[in-house]
Amino acid sequence: MSELALTRIYQGWAASIQGEHERSIALIRSGLADWNNPMAVGSSILAEACLRAGRYQEAMDAVAACRAHAARSEDHSADSEVERVAGEALILMDAENTTEAEQCLRHAAAVAAEQGAKSWELRAATSLGRLLRDTGRRDEARATLAEIYGWFTEGFGTADLKEAKALLDQLEGRAAP
Repeated sequence: MSELALTRIYQGWAASIQGEHERSIALIRSGLADWNNPMAVGSSILAEACLRAGRYQEAMDAVAACRAHAARSEDHSADSEVERVAGEALILMDAENTTEAEQCLRHAAAVAAEQGAKSWELRAATSLGRLLRDTGRRDEARATLAEIYGWFTEGFGTADLKEAKALLDQLEGRAAP
């Protein structure tokens, strides 16, 4: 049963990326409900799907569930993504949430760095870079993102690296290709 539940969670994740928001959220919730030993990653996938769907409060509810799960189970494998999604949702819910959002995004980057999760560190740094840019701290945004982006030596065709590069180009005053 757990394998089928996990399959639904990942099908929901794929549907979310394709913009099938209602279907994705339903699949992920179904998988989480049937999962015998829910893991933080599944709930973080739900949080991101809700974020993509513009359902920011639901994203924050999923973030709260992930944080509670991590505290109970000591499963911190998804903490970086959870905090990144929290930061993104806070910004989108209300532009006045920048201080709390920045704390979440910095925590996301620190956790990812501590875990050696370079891809998640890049995602957190990209989100933080956008926030810093939007609050008038372009130099800090560029330095923050350039540091982690420079670590990568391959995979430049991936969505995360393309997004980071486009933001870096913008911060450096170059047009994105």
